[in-house]
Amino acid sequence: MPVKRMKPTSPGRRHKIASTYSEITKKKPEKSLTTSLNKSGGRNATGRITAFNRGGGNKRRYRIIDFKRDKDGIEATVIAVEYDPNRTCRICLLEYADSEKRYILAPKGLMVGTKIASGVGSDILPGNCLPLKNIPLGTIVHNVEMQPGRGGQMVRSAGGGAQVMAKEGDYVTLRLPSGEMRMVHMNCRATVGEVGNAEHENEQIGKAGKNRGLGRKPHVRGVVKSPRDHPHGGGEAKSPVGRKKGPVDRWGNKALGRRTREQDALVPDMRDASGGLGDQHGAHAPEQSALGGQEARALAAGLLGRGEHELEPGFAAAERRHALGGEHDRRDTALHVARPAAVQPAVVDGPERFDAPGRAAERHGVHVAGHAQRRALRVGAAQARDQVRPPRRMLVHGQLEARG
Repeated sequence: MPVKRMKPTSPGRRHKIASTYSEITKKKPEKSLTTSLNKSGGRNATGRITAFNRGGGNKRRYRIIDFKRDKDGIEATVIAVEYDPNRTCRICLLEYADSEKRYILAPKGLMVGTKIASGVGSDILPGNCLPLKNIPLGTIVHNVEMQPGRGGQMVRSAGGGAQVMAKEGDYVTLRLPSGEMRMVHMNCRATVGEVGNAEHENEQIGKAGKNRGLGRKPHVRGVVKSPRDHPHGGGEAKSPVGRKKGPVDRWGNKALGRRTREQDALVPDMRDASGGLGDQHGAHAPEQSALGGQEARALAAGLLGRGEHELEPGFAAAERRHALGGEHDRRDTALHVARPAAVQPAVVDGPERFDAPGRAAERHGVHVAGHAQRRALRVGAAQARDQVRPPRRMLVHGQLEARG
């Protein structure tokens, strides 16, 4: 599957590098395995653009690919290698012994006339599909399932390949093309071999019209727009982004350095003293720490001079971290003290809940009272924290002297 550089007969062909398509053996697709492919232009069901810079492009038909490879125990023969405009790799047309035809992703080195199979007991050869528990360590695989029976979802683009690194318990560790180490259930299936057409990364578009044929519209940078169209816009000549917190998208959301995974966005109150995760309310299981839950609540209640029923679980967790020598923050004490009953929103049921003016006045009074109560609680929490903080020691005339 080599690539070729075009002769510079025009400005558009001067920098173009395209595939030779020498591996293609059939031009027209199998009609029974194709369906219509509608274009959205980047618009959702309400007609608003949600995916920008999309639209137009050449008309295509979708090739139905067998990602599940669930036809076990029946041998298939590769009868053609075809071009698929919907993906970067090539596809193979299989004909099973019962005359059924299916498309699969074309692995590297799979030629017309090769016999392949799927299921437990298949040989470790390119194109064969097996559960991960039956694939030896070090094998390169592609079209990997993320859930058993759902079909391959990972490692499907041209030149992609994941390596089986380890097996432990019910999971197999794979090294993905990105370098990420991911654990997948051993019953998930994968196809042996590397995806073909690895030279796709060497291709060059060459001209703007090629991108329009692929359905990609021009992308306008934010710094060249007006201030009303983008936060980066405005200014004289080539002005920088000019934002302390870095670049943002057109709605003001951070575009770089934003945490995108849930485990990276956990608040400090969800971590216990040993670094593990507690529950989503900030409370921690007694077996995860040396200080039990009842002891922590009793300690916190004694610090503020309140009953244990007046404390939220998050406050007990904060005081427990302090008692164990962990990092202690002012917010852990001040923000997790339960509000008094006077500032709790009243639950009104029956006809009274339709009395809007009366409820508005009640909410205003509760808001004013709640502000004063929260201020008093913050002051009390700060005083209590100062009482339990270990005294500072300073070296005075060669001796350690404790100071408050």
